[in-house]
Amino acid sequence: GGTSYLWNFGDGGTSTALSPSHTYATFGTYNVCLISTSGCGSDTVCMPVVVSCPPPNAAFGSVRNGFNVQFTDGSGSNPSSWAWTFGDGGTSALQNPSHLYAAPGTYTVCLITSNTCGSDTTCQSVTVCAQPVSIFNYTVTQSSATFNNTSTNGTSSFWNFGDGVNSVQQSPTHVYTAAGTYTVCLITFNACYSDTLCQSLTICPLPATSFNFTPNNFTYTFNDITPGSNTGWAWTFGDGGNSSVQNPTHTYAQNGTYNVCLTVTNTCGSDSSCQVVAINIVGAADGLNDAGMQLWPNPAGNQLKLSVTLSTSSPLQIQIRDMAGRLVHQFGVPLAAGEWSTQMDISALAAGMYMLEIQGQDLHAMRKFVKQ
Repeated sequence: GGTSYLWNFGDGGTSTALSPSHTYATFGTYNVCLISTSGCGSDTVCMPVVVSCPPPNAAFGSVRNGFNVQFTDGSGSNPSSWAWTFGDGGTSALQNPSHLYAAPGTYTVCLITSNTCGSDTTCQSVTVCAQPVSIFNYTVTQSSATFNNTSTNGTSSFWNFGDGVNSVQQSPTHVYTAAGTYTVCLITFNACYSDTLCQSLTICPLPATSFNFTPNNFTYTFNDITPGSNTGWAWTFGDGGNSSVQNPTHTYAQNGTYNVCLTVTNTCGSDSSCQVVAINIVGAADGLNDAGMQLWPNPAGNQLKLSVTLSTSSPLQIQIRDMAGRLVHQFGVPLAAGEWSTQMDISALAAGMYMLEIQGQDLHAMRKFVKQ
């Protein structure tokens, strides 16, 4: 029922508005009175009004740089003071301090912010680490690569072998399925950072040497069955003979056990394999009958004499081969019988070791000789 109003806000301020607003200069408790007036009189009512402020809402963020951490205050409600504890005994009263830790670890960092109305506290875990450094070396054996991880400041590793295969082992071994050059990368991690190192690796398998052979009395045909694109072959036949032909033929002078070796070369290197050839041929039934064969002088100069005893008249075929099995001289005798001999001119032959083979109807004999 009032027609006019008078407000007294308790700080010296007044108003005649019906429902005023008022801004106080300081916080506190004020006795606010309202006087309502009409044509019939007036009425007064008073009550205390408490003017207060909110305390700050503490909050902060952090950015790591190695062992140094930059802290940024993010508190609300306008704090006027800050109290930091960094978890390692260090403190600060700055609003946005930086702190250098002496050792890696996880620290509990707390911020207390205050204003005239109160204070607030918040804490966070902050982890600091040294920057990891990826370091590795490797060894390659055929298609297999073994990696040695010597990285520092890391707690875990991730490998990319460059062929679509990965690993989280510390120092793995990896087998490649194809020759080529691969980029191998190691990523080293810790709780704070990572570091990457990449290196090129070339896989170039050596040949896996393999061969077989086919015997024909004292003459053997050797067959290289090494897989892949190979560029060179080196045979040793165990009797002093050798060859660089891929699939050579070699004639042995006599029975025996011979260690035959083949070394195969490709663009990556070489590999060797050996097999034992055992020759034990006796008697005419086995196709060999020396018939008292004699060959002299041995070593020979330019002339070589040959004599045999024939049980039946027979044409003869005489062949001379070098130790690689190549035919270097031959001639035929239309018919020979009984005690038969001949003298051969070998002056055209180079110095070295040779095999003489004579064959007749009931005769097949071989002798090794040396041309001086």
